[in-house]
Amino acid sequence: MTSISINMRGIHGDAFCRDGDITYRVPVEHTGDYKRGLMVMFDLIDPKPPDEARAQVIARLKLELATWAKANEQAVCW
Repeated sequence: MTSISINMRGIHGDAFCRDGDITYRVPVEHTGDYKRGLMVMFDLIDPKPPDEARAQVIARLKLELATWAKANEQAVCW
């Protein structure tokens, strides 16, 4: 993964995670603590990774989002 950006519209938004030439869109929403908490919904990832690579892609996304969250004083859950 090379970059992460999060675009929020109210309590809902999208996390965009770039992996090479593919950008994955993962829906997120505030967990109730609007300043610190984001719930990441990997079930709705777009585009869907191939079945054989799905677990690996999601594991990389989780690591990148956790690193981003720590650097930005955010909390994430999935």
